[in-house]
Amino acid sequence: MKISEVLQHVGDRVPYELSYYRPKLDHYWEIFGPDRLIYGSDWPNSETVGTYAQVFGLVREYFMAKGHEAAEKFFWKNSVAAYRWSKREAGQPGR
Repeated sequence: MKISEVLQHVGDRVPYELSYYRPKLDHYWEIFGPDRLIYGSDWPNSETVGTYAQVFGLVREYFMAKGHEAAEKFFWKNSVAAYRWSKREAGQPGR
């Protein structure tokens, strides 16, 4: 499952605190686990609710708290596995 569109309008404001989004992210974590979640920024659509840095920072904070291995899976390793990316340069990480 791709996690995107994390930030949301709540009334007339957008919360930028992880504590607001944690229950939803915990729910996805419990259902899909560390091997089936993939990062998606939703950029440029997300610009209406926050900057790329705000979106990235929020999910980075959440997944880094799950540990380095879980964060690597979320931010790139699960994507490599799901989409079967091919290495194009020797320095690129692979499966």
